[in-house]
Amino acid sequence: MMKKIILFLVVLFTLTGCIDGLLDYEIATNYIYRNDTSSDITITSYTPNGPLDTWTEIDGWKEYMSFVIPADEERIATIDQKRAPGDKTVIHTRGRENNYIPPMSWQSNATGRDYTLVSNGERIVKQTVMYNDELYRLESYTLIDDELRNATFLYVFTDDFFANGELVE
Repeated sequence: MMKKIILFLVVLFTLTGCIDGLLDYEIATNYIYRNDTSSDITITSYTPNGPLDTWTEIDGWKEYMSFVIPADEERIATIDQKRAPGDKTVIHTRGRENNYIPPMSWQSNATGRDYTLVSNGERIVKQTVMYNDELYRLESYTLIDDELRNATFLYVFTDDFFANGELVE
């Protein structure tokens, strides 16, 4: 009887692993950006203009994405990755920080040259992954929901975020 139970469990685990390897699905990480200030906030991300291997400071930057969060409102950014059948490189594992899709990763350049400007109309703050700035660090966010293949984090903008920003000209 014990052999049958062990055999059943081995077959069950094997089938589960095989079935998982055949599935095609997406994992997603949702980032809710809440504006707890009295001003509208504009978030604009920039990426190098031109191929990365030929990029120089002279080539400049191009706007990659921009959105506005009105005062006392929030916006959600969903970043997803498709998992192809048999692909074991992208697996969402609950509770392991490095398996969530990183914040601000809608940008195209993983080398750290991309940057994001956040403005409240009076002050502007530059954030980059290269300098491990706040918006690019997962620990700056609050995990509010964690389901298999779908997690949701919250970031709250306050006046303190803009305290050391440059004045808008």
